[in-house]
Amino acid sequence: MYFVTNRKLYSKRPGLKLFGDTPNPRGANELRLVKVEGKNSASYRAEVLMDKLSKAEVEQLAADYQLPIDTSGDWYASLKVACALYKQACDERKSILFFVHGYNNDVEDVYKTALELEKRYGVIVVPVTWPANGG
Repeated sequence: MYFVTNRKLYSKRPGLKLFGDTPNPRGANELRLVKVEGKNSASYRAEVLMDKLSKAEVEQLAADYQLPIDTSGDWYASLKVACALYKQACDERKSILFFVHGYNNDVEDVYKTALELEKRYGVIVVPVTWPANGG
């Protein structure tokens, strides 16, 4: 599952502890993408995606998805995630749901709710989380 967040991220922390309680130091409008896996707190794994894609990654995505893009420019993790979600949605014949959590929910609650939404409604969930009570 891919999370969109403007939280401060601590890449050395394990699992969901990677997500901080305050906004990204670059500003609240600075969004990052994090891949999260696992079914319980003992097995949660989180990986911050690199902001910029390499030229080789962009060229591969353009070829794989027949994207009419200028591969010489800067491209970001959002392109890679969009392609992965598109492929998953097509392969599994599912819709994609962007889930924006309510006020003052912690990341674990957001993740558990997202997993339940996927299970209950047969969709692919992309949670958007921010430090609603963190600044």
